[in-house]
Amino acid sequence: LDTYADAATYSSFSIQRRARGSLAAPLAVQEGDWCGGFSFRGRSAAGEWAQRALVNVVVDGPVAAGAVPMAMDFWTGDSGLAERMRITSSGRVGIGKTTPTVALDIAGAVRVGSFTTTSLPAASEVGAGAMVYVADAPAGATLAYSDGSVWRDVSTQSAI
Repeated sequence: LDTYADAATYSSFSIQRRARGSLAAPLAVQEGDWCGGFSFRGRSAAGEWAQRALVNVVVDGPVAAGAVPMAMDFWTGDSGLAERMRITSSGRVGIGKTTPTVALDIAGAVRVGSFTTTSLPAASEVGAGAMVYVADAPAGATLAYSDGSVWRDVSTQSAI
């Protein structure tokens, strides 16, 4: 573990390096190799150090000259650990999914922000594609999306 700091340009950061082979003859890592991480432990009532959070980096694709694709995994738990979120080398984020297939892949319900019609942010400021829940829309509570100009009811496509 190396630590570097240059007050003029960067804050302090750490470097963790992983190779196969030996110190004298390092070899390329392979898909599935863990390359480093951070473990968080707390003292349990039984007097043991319990690891209940972990941030880990793993090689998530074929290694080639100049290419070592890496994913970052986030693990949490209370009596054990489970992977909760992953950011792949391609930038896909999986929440409750270890192999996300789209930019944001969630295993479970999603909650969007709730607004009244008078508290909605400007559709032009949030941009096309933003989604919200509108509690007092004219036709009743609904999901709404921004088309870049106005908020529209997801069901009727009418402006809110």
